[in-house]
Amino acid sequence: MIRVLILLTLGFLEAIAEKPAAQQPTELQGCPAPDMCGNITIPYPFGIKPGCYLAGFEVICDRTFSPPRAFLAGDPPLFGDKWPPDVWSSDRTFMLTGNFHYSGTDAGMPSKIVNYTRAPLELLDVLVNQSKVRVYAAISSDCSTNGTNHVLFEQSIKLQPSGPFTLSANENTLVGVGQNVVATFADSFTGEEYSNICLSFLSSVSKARNGSCEDATGLGCCQQTLPPGINTTLVRFQHKNNSKWETYPCSYAMLVQKSWYNFSTEDLYGHLGLPKKYNRGVPLVLDFAIRNGSCPQENGSHACVSGNRTCVNAGNDQGYKCNCMEGYDGNPYIVNGCQGMHTTTLHSSN
Repeated sequence: MIRVLILLTLGFLEAIAEKPAAQQPTELQGCPAPDMCGNITIPYPFGIKPGCYLAGFEVICDRTFSPPRAFLAGDPPLFGDKWPPDVWSSDRTFMLTGNFHYSGTDAGMPSKIVNYTRAPLELLDVLVNQSKVRVYAAISSDCSTNGTNHVLFEQSIKLQPSGPFTLSANENTLVGVGQNVVATFADSFTGEEYSNICLSFLSSVSKARNGSCEDATGLGCCQQTLPPGINTTLVRFQHKNNSKWETYPCSYAMLVQKSWYNFSTEDLYGHLGLPKKYNRGVPLVLDFAIRNGSCPQENGSHACVSGNRTCVNAGNDQGYKCNCMEGYDGNPYIVNGCQGMHTTTLHSSN
């Protein structure tokens, strides 16, 4: 009898030892697990329900779409044909798009403003253990109606100055597409001083090559690196006449995730071909950090609450980020969020 009990006990212990690790948690206790908007997972510190996100990480789930779409909480009113008086002073995160007309090589602000639209940034996904999110960014365009007259569509992004997001210089690039394009990037709404420029001139379409703009050597498309620490962007063009407007009516410029866009010669033809091809925009990577503090933090005063996690200063006194330790994956912002692939041993969260 005793021998049987010993054998049963040993078998029970072996079963515990072989039991796989429990599914790692993805959300804050007491909040939806997982929090979803359509087919997008919203992990803490982001959240939809009040009390289920940190300050600056609120997500709006717009269920008027099918499936629903997720947006970073921002300020979405339409401005019609008037320049919004508060656009310069607003401290919210949003994307501003504008339509204009200009003629020839007019410098500065185009002569006729059609309208401005301000809208929140739409989430593509959240990479919580990398402290990154991907959002949709609009494609700027300069389309000719004849040799001198142009219709211009420009996009700007303003990230809340004191908020958690900055443009990722390492993950994004400025891309210009066109037969004769000078794409410009400025770190302000006025665009008076350009931070980066890329240019491409194509004398014959036979010289263009499909593929990465990095390898295109300026034949049909170009790309340029971005400066770090940016929270306001403006993507526009150098104004010019277009003698080949009937064949190449439009040029394009965009901030886009590196290596995502592959140039195709078909993108040179047709009116607004590229924005129609990517009608929701192109992916743009934002870094995020907890702004009110730095590493190391006193126990209980920081957002890195999981075991098996590290705290990393964001740099330039811009707060800190939480990461799972090497060999672990998951969400460092929730208790027991970082789990190992082959072990369940937890390091102290202190």
